[in-house]
Amino acid sequence: MAARQLWKYLIIFLASGGILVSPIEAYSTYVPFNILNGKRLRFRHNNRLYNKNSDVIKSSYISSKNYINNQSIGNSQEESILQIKITADRQYDLSEELFVAEGNVVVSLNRAVLKAERIEFNRIKNSIQAIGDVVFQSGSQYFRADLLRYNLIAKDGEIQNIYGVIDISNMADDLNLISLDKEPINPERLLKELPINNIQLKDGFQLQGGSMASSVNSITKVNLTNGSIKRWRFHAPYIKIRSDRWEADRVTFTNDPFNPSQLRIEAINVLAIENEDNSIVISSKESKLILEERISIPLGERKFGENEVVRWEFGVDFKDRDGLFIGRRFNPIEVVDDLEISLQPQFQIQRAISGKTNSYIKNGSSPASDKVNSTVMTSDLFGLKTGLKGTKYGWDIDFTGDITTFNGRRFANGSRYWGNFSRDLNFYSINDLKLSFFGSYRYKAWNGSLGETDIHSAYGGFMQKQFNWRSGRIENESSFSMGMGNYQAEAFTEKRIISLWKSSIYGSLDSKIPIWKRAKLELPEEILYRYSPVLITSEISLNTNLTLSNFHYENGDQQALLKISAGPEMIIGDFNRPFLDYTRISLKPGIKLKDGASPFKFDNDIDLKTIGIEFDQQIYGPLILSTMLEFNIDKDSNNHGNLLNSKIALITQRRAYDLGIFYQPHDKAGGVMININGFNFNGTGNSFL
Repeated sequence: MAARQLWKYLIIFLASGGILVSPIEAYSTYVPFNILNGKRLRFRHNNRLYNKNSDVIKSSYISSKNYINNQSIGNSQEESILQIKITADRQYDLSEELFVAEGNVVVSLNRAVLKAERIEFNRIKNSIQAIGDVVFQSGSQYFRADLLRYNLIAKDGEIQNIYGVIDISNMADDLNLISLDKEPINPERLLKELPINNIQLKDGFQLQGGSMASSVNSITKVNLTNGSIKRWRFHAPYIKIRSDRWEADRVTFTNDPFNPSQLRIEAINVLAIENEDNSIVISSKESKLILEERISIPLGERKFGENEVVRWEFGVDFKDRDGLFIGRRFNPIEVVDDLEISLQPQFQIQRAISGKTNSYIKNGSSPASDKVNSTVMTSDLFGLKTGLKGTKYGWDIDFTGDITTFNGRRFANGSRYWGNFSRDLNFYSINDLKLSFFGSYRYKAWNGSLGETDIHSAYGGFMQKQFNWRSGRIENESSFSMGMGNYQAEAFTEKRIISLWKSSIYGSLDSKIPIWKRAKLELPEEILYRYSPVLITSEISLNTNLTLSNFHYENGDQQALLKISAGPEMIIGDFNRPFLDYTRISLKPGIKLKDGASPFKFDNDIDLKTIGIEFDQQIYGPLILSTMLEFNIDKDSNNHGNLLNSKIALITQRRAYDLGIFYQPHDKAGGVMININGFNFNGTGNSFL
């Protein structure tokens, strides 16, 4: 693998004669050499030819074409150029067997630097040993260790007491020390041995349990949980280097840039291997998530840089599962290349205790009928949530099935399915236009004062484009979509299922206009980011939303909507002190102008005047009470005062993660969610253990 080339080419250089470069003077020397065939090194300097033991050249800088067993390093089209430079306080050539560089030893290659207090090379055993404050850097990869050993013949070695920083997205490129493109690594990716600073929230993943989740964190205002984290700090007592992999009994990882780390993952039986596409995969047989050295959550097998899951799930769902339930996720099963199926068996705890269910309609009745109470059977106590995800022929596939009973008489009314095929398209100057085809069976929809209804079945397609930009200090986010689909759903005027084609055009613009913001406090970053992955300062802003939509239906009906809403958002406090140092209040009244009406219940908009209220309050330390309410305030409406949407959450908010318990009173559903944050940062920091 690419990482092993560092040791291989370092040994080649040392075997060639141990020529050092003093920090003061350096000579350019072009050196063809072949260590394994036992040929003596000869080099040319100022058009004169010297043997390797010549005293004429006291120091040298080597830029050479290299060959091992007469095989060119590179490919048949182009030979790779290897540049090696060594500086040290002292050097010893002990007989023909041992070469030693001692005192501030620095070995520089094309794309990497290795430092140590002492480096020894045994020409007989073809082995290298670096001792004392060993440091390796290449691009955005860094580690520090007590000792490094490697044998070129056996192609194995060891590293003891290692701390490092890795960036999985750049690892294969950074460790390709012999690069054919000869291009230097981007200076912005070069790490420096400095305290960590200038952190920026970059990515993350979400561990969800239950029937609902918050898509956007009210603190960060964005959703960067793309399913993985690329940059990790790590520590391992011992790493074994083998010919095709690196191995470790135990490695501890943290996403937290600062010490003490708020979160770490303890991984057992860790392997780092290189795939055929030259990407590097780090996997473990067992792992557990440790929060604040107090809470431990088993994660099982995992691969760093890929999507994460929590094995056990507890949730509350009074609509489909009669209350409390528990589920157990298993490892995804690869159906074909790049396509996996996931399985989560479930047990309905509250249904088992009560012996009754209120989640299904009467057998044989219309899908629009009301649910009835009935006695449960053993088959009603078990459920299954399944998913199919992956990419095939350039299309992203995402399918979910939710089965809440295996009772044959209720199975059709106790199952929900939805999925889509999507891909990004580029047309001239329009990039990342998403094309999607969708299908669903018994898809659950919520429509304000009209409450919940099921879309019995639907299929169709749409195109969507999202934009983000700034106008001076104003932040803007917009989206546009258009599509067509066939829907079988409950009628608006009566309890029966109707089937119609529907075409739609939709556009929205959200803007945040800053009014006042306090200057950043002059405090250490680990204090400023104690409870949040983003910087929090007191501010006042105006949030606005403009939405346009137009729907046409097969029966001739149409519904056009223009929605305008605007209101202030205030943040009071900096969220770095332990008591009442963060309050967020947002008010957003809105009005809709409507022309026509939908024949369906699920999309007929009848709440024309609304107000949304959001309130977050730090209680103590990282503990936050978060609420969101939306009301109908139209005095001319029969639904005046109705609660349209609601959420309450108790959140432990930290820099490295947030852990929340959520409940939606209007939907009678709740769950638990953990967001794990990923960062970009400068510096390397020190070990967190």
